[in-house]
Amino acid sequence: MGVKPIIIDVDFKKNAIIKEHKVRYGDNVPLMLRVFDDGEPFILTTMQTITLVITRLDRQVIVLKGDVFENQATFNLGGKELAVSGTIQATAQFYWANGRVSTFNFNLIAEKDPISNYTPFPEEKTLIVQVLENGPVIIEAAQTATIGAIQAENVALGAAEETIKTRDVLVEEVGGALRVLEEDKAKALLEISNEKTDTEKVKNETSQAKEEILEVAEELKENGNYAKTEGDRAKAEADRLAGTDVAVLDNKINNVNQTLTTQLADTAKKSEVQSLVTNKAEKTVVDATNLRIDNLVIPLSPTNSNIEVTDSHVSLTRNKTFSSLSSRIEQVEKENYLPMKNIVTNGSFESGKTGWTSMGPGGVSSTESGVALVGTSSLKIVNTSGSRREQQKVTVILGHKYYAKASAYVTSFTSGAIYFRVRNSITNNLSFNNTLLNKWQTLSTIVNADTEVIDLEVGSANSSTYTAHFDGIIMINLTETFGAGNEPLVEEMDKLMSYFEGGWFDGAVSENKRLLKHLLDLSLQNSRLISELKDSSNVSKTPPVVGYIDNPISADFKGQAMVTLSYDDGRMNNYDLALPLHEKHGIPVTFNVISDRFDSPSFFSESITKNCFDRGVEIASHSHFHNKDLTTKTDEELHFEFSESQRLLNAAIGSESVETIAIPYSGYDDRVKAIARQYYKGVRVFSNLQNDIPPADRYHLFSRIAVGNTTTFEQLKSRIDEAVTQKKWCIIMLHGINNSEAKGLYDIDQKLLDKTLAYINSFGRDVLLPINTKDALKFSLGSGY
Repeated sequence: MGVKPIIIDVDFKKNAIIKEHKVRYGDNVPLMLRVFDDGEPFILTTMQTITLVITRLDRQVIVLKGDVFENQATFNLGGKELAVSGTIQATAQFYWANGRVSTFNFNLIAEKDPISNYTPFPEEKTLIVQVLENGPVIIEAAQTATIGAIQAENVALGAAEETIKTRDVLVEEVGGALRVLEEDKAKALLEISNEKTDTEKVKNETSQAKEEILEVAEELKENGNYAKTEGDRAKAEADRLAGTDVAVLDNKINNVNQTLTTQLADTAKKSEVQSLVTNKAEKTVVDATNLRIDNLVIPLSPTNSNIEVTDSHVSLTRNKTFSSLSSRIEQVEKENYLPMKNIVTNGSFESGKTGWTSMGPGGVSSTESGVALVGTSSLKIVNTSGSRREQQKVTVILGHKYYAKASAYVTSFTSGAIYFRVRNSITNNLSFNNTLLNKWQTLSTIVNADTEVIDLEVGSANSSTYTAHFDGIIMINLTETFGAGNEPLVEEMDKLMSYFEGGWFDGAVSENKRLLKHLLDLSLQNSRLISELKDSSNVSKTPPVVGYIDNPISADFKGQAMVTLSYDDGRMNNYDLALPLHEKHGIPVTFNVISDRFDSPSFFSESITKNCFDRGVEIASHSHFHNKDLTTKTDEELHFEFSESQRLLNAAIGSESVETIAIPYSGYDDRVKAIARQYYKGVRVFSNLQNDIPPADRYHLFSRIAVGNTTTFEQLKSRIDEAVTQKKWCIIMLHGINNSEAKGLYDIDQKLLDKTLAYINSFGRDVLLPINTKDALKFSLGSGY
């Protein structure tokens, strides 16, 4: 029996409170929004985009795109959206073709099935125990609050009685005043009868006295009414307090318990994770869901989020009144929005090969539907031993920097090469991975325009045999868009383009500058804290994104092969040349640092070590002195080597996180091992072997290969392939890195490292999991770690 869909009616002209809907935790539930305009069905095909932003209780944000039929937008809430029980904040966003945005906010409650066989996690058990221990205290506090309410009721009743007494006194005073009035009137009449000559004078004095007395009486009467009103109000408040029942008190107790649970969960997180949630994650949620609304349409009211656009409104952020919405949008666009333009014609091949010129013999190129990254069509090249390619000449501005990107889907390959070429005075050939079949892959670069025309080409320039589709070709003038000297790096542009569907757009778009800066900053910093936050919530994460080290979480490990890149010594070229490549590919890394060399300019300082840790790198020990074989040192010297290195590294990164060590010179025996295991949870040596999963001995981890200046890609590839075939853990030991021909005995060329990292990613994480040393031990050993 299917799950009953959630149906919510919304109206662009009528503001209404949308009630909460309850769903079952972990279910797959369809949610249907039926949209009306002043009571009439509104056909949604005129909308540019309709999205639903889901914010779970753990602050993870998920954006869904709706399926539209007539006036209905349907979203499928699956396991990911309902993976965390509790309140789910939902925001439906309707993007109009003219740039307008309308929103509707509502809540969903994900409830756990009380009869399911649910086993809580250790963290949940801890929370449950704490709630049970503190629950009676909370209940006692609620009971005390109830007694206080009763006492307040008694006080209010007493105040009401005093007010009523005061009212009676005032009424008596009014009656006395009226009696005085009657006596004066009688005296006046007597004087009129006795002194007829003064009649007019007495009449005037009596009239004046009467007016004065009536004014006094009216004032007393008003005071009496005020007293009566205050008495009635006090009595009503007393009645309200007296009406507090058990259900209301139970509700208060439940709210207190919920608050306690939330506080305990927050306390259980590390301080830096909590800081990220407060300073980054929550800000990201607010920015991502409301920033376009705040800046492009009108600020949201604190009491009503379903606001419609009006002809005139006040900007709360600038304290200005605009006569029309168009003038407000014009100013906001000018101040806050960034125009970007794709200067490639027909980069999605939706218009056939318009704008493209066929070059070279030996193949056939055509457009074909069915295989497409964006739109419905792509360029298909079937090369049968020639050099078939498609070219577009793009006019550029001399001295400006340009970002270029293209994607390919290789279905078969026999020989040659498949490339994306960006050519001005220098030819920049970017080669696609010809072994990665039936999967979209993307290449990008930044070029300086030293000619007035840049040639963009996809295909091959030499004799090749393959079949491939090409799509999503884009080129953007970075200097014109961001300003000279402010052009982004290629990694930053790759990250920015990932926010567009298919990583591509046609023509010109306008993007919020503050939002772009925030997204880029967030993607290039604090990756370690983001990873720990995802791990602490034990939920699935999105695929790796270029721009930061994407450390896996425990749910990513399913017993597949693993690979670890482990760099010894903590050399500065690791920081300058290797770390950017690991961030480019999103691949984890372990830096084994010599703590006695913090003051050496060629090695990591404390600040560099901390910077690496904050960017998601595992910091491990490589001993303190690294001056000779450890088997030649005394027990006392060994204890100092291990403890001092761990102490200094932990102090540098500000965290007790240094838990593994790489043995210098691989000098290792049972005595060294016995002392090392007193300080570390994992020890890496050499040995030229693969590791089992989990490892047979965590205190004797093997390195499968020690990379040197004669190591080839084929050698590295064979070790990686071996680990995948045998489902082993392959540790690759590295030292230095150069961006030219490798010079040191144990140096690796930067291009070789880049190629190796790309090859690791080509398997996909379900087949080969890139991971640092500590996480590999944690995930494979489980509770045994």
